[in-house]
Amino acid sequence: MLYSSFRRSNVLKTVIFVFLLTFLVYPTEPADAAITANWGDVVDVHYFRYNNPDYSGVAEDNNIEYIYLSAGSTVPANILALFPDASAGYFSDFKSGIIGLAVDGTNRFTALESGTYYYFDVTLLTIRYDAVVEGSTSSTTTTTTTNSINDPLGGLGNIILFGGGGAIIAGGLLSWAIISYRRNQVLSTETSTISRRQESIKQSKTKLKELRELAEARGSDSVEKKTVNSSDIKFRRRK
Repeated sequence: MLYSSFRRSNVLKTVIFVFLLTFLVYPTEPADAAITANWGDVVDVHYFRYNNPDYSGVAEDNNIEYIYLSAGSTVPANILALFPDASAGYFSDFKSGIIGLAVDGTNRFTALESGTYYYFDVTLLTIRYDAVVEGSTSSTTTTTTTNSINDPLGGLGNIILFGGGGAIIAGGLLSWAIISYRRNQVLSTETSTISRRQESIKQSKTKLKELRELAEARGSDSVEKKTVNSSDIKFRRRK
């Protein structure tokens, strides 16, 4: 009964531990996901352009600000209202090489423009405008700003989150160890109780056997004595 109680408690705590661990892991993925450049964003980059396909011979070393990432060359009016210096007048392979980069991320790629190959090493410096582009193949696009997930506590929020997760994991492991220890104690106690009970039964059987043998021995002595006494009786003849 006691072992079953510990077993149920063990299962319950395991389920709670798995649930809390899942709750911890699931929301941290979007929160920790890096914001990357995408079509419709306005970004600043630094680039090297090389003369050779092995990326040797620097031809240009420059920064470009307010690049509007669009498959076309037109910047929508609402973007220009926010960033008057924004420009989409860069060839498409160059802008494609920026897509997917996080801030301080670097991409080395080859761009083809008008039959000529260009070799770039581009680093994303800033995402000035983060947007979702609908119909990126069109030169005139409609943009809407995205809602990025901000941590109001800054880096402290992640520390608290992961610290809490570590505490949950440590508590779960400690609980597991305590339950295992108690279960082993219960099993040991049950085993000892059974052994003592078996030993007691064995001793009782041994005593009963000894008593039975003693009783049988006394019975035999009594019969033998009676027989001996009977043989000593002398009969006298009556006159």
